[in-house]
Amino acid sequence: MNLLDWLFFQDQKKTFLAVGLFAWRMAQLPFYYHHDLASIIYSVRCWCFPFYIPYGYVWYVLNWPLTLNYPLMLALVDLPILLLMRSYRLFWIYFPVTFILYTAAPYDLPIVWLSLLGALNPLLLLVAPLAKLPDSAPMWNFILHRGVTANDLEYYLITAVPWFWILFVQIGKYKLNRMIRRMKQ
Repeated sequence: MNLLDWLFFQDQKKTFLAVGLFAWRMAQLPFYYHHDLASIIYSVRCWCFPFYIPYGYVWYVLNWPLTLNYPLMLALVDLPILLLMRSYRLFWIYFPVTFILYTAAPYDLPIVWLSLLGALNPLLLLVAPLAKLPDSAPMWNFILHRGVTANDLEYYLITAVPWFWILFVQIGKYKLNRMIRRMKQ
């Protein structure tokens, strides 16, 4: 199978959805607007935490290269991820999450990408929550005094959906492997 066959004909429906989402994002670029995006880009570029974004240092490192053209870079990174995930059931969980987060909370998409690493190794599931949590006392102070809004909770839940799916799959694999080992004894 050559590269073009793998890219476009592996699962045609999922490929159509992934490429269609990418095309929609490209068409939306001249009109892309997110109310917090300018502040987020400023905070990431100057490392001005905790004044606007009280996340961990890993989050800042992940988002710094994206600030060149945030919506374009998100779309360019997300397309290969969607194409790689076509052969897994996780595609149907990840696709709506990436669709929602791209428009509602684009800064949370790199956290979801970190969650996907948990499918490779269960220990990597710890990286995403650690990247999202504040790393220093001033960040925690900012969080505790700012308060939590309903939007914050909504975005945390949307971001956590793939993470929990991967967690449950990894737990299932562990239990299945343990059960198989017991049967062999």
